[in-house]
Amino acid sequence: MSNLSDSPGRSLDDPAGLTYTWAPDSGARFGRRRKQCGGKVLDDAQVRERVRGLLTSGRLPSEDPVKLWAGPSMAKPCSCCGEIITTATEYELDFSGTLTVLFHPRCYAIWNEERKRMTDERRRDRPSQASGT
Repeated sequence: MSNLSDSPGRSLDDPAGLTYTWAPDSGARFGRRRKQCGGKVLDDAQVRERVRGLLTSGRLPSEDPVKLWAGPSMAKPCSCCGEIITTATEYELDFSGTLTVLFHPRCYAIWNEERKRMTDERRRDRPSQASGT
């Protein structure tokens, strides 16, 4: 799979079932879920698994956002699960002024938990600098 570029209208397919579209005018990357038979909504375990994959692949950032807003939903796709955000509130996170992601409240909470868990695991796996190793 190739990396996203700033080519207008360029879409990439992901084996997890998302299509990522780079929106050059906003610097945003959005995920949209393909239509599935039965229109099943993802449960927390499925969202958590998807978030881990997106974090590992770098398609979702693991660092703290520069800015975070919570406001009324604008009916855009969630960057995590790909579903249109129809909840009363959506979270908009800006990263370094070049990337904006949108989340359902539930997806934001799962993303935040998983990125912190993965960061903590990486820190534990690194040898201590104090021990000289």
